[in-house]
Amino acid sequence: MVREAKALATRLKANPQGDDASRIRRAYLLCYNRPPTEKEVAFGLHFLSPPVENPSQSVSDSSVVSASEAASRLSRWER
Repeated sequence: MVREAKALATRLKANPQGDDASRIRRAYLLCYNRPPTEKEVAFGLHFLSPPVENPSQSVSDSSVVSASEAASRLSRWER
């Protein structure tokens, strides 16, 4: 499943002129055989936005990796 997700991300990123909204629309057509609603496009854009750092969370153990940090190691389209 991860391999397929990465292949889809690569396929969507292949058009450098495309913006995220157009990639989301293309992904819906490829995966669901229908265009997304405007609400789904907005949700996708929110999902792809960079994570907001929470300075109130401090962890003394550097071996602990937060979910947002782990997700940031993947490209936005591989999450």
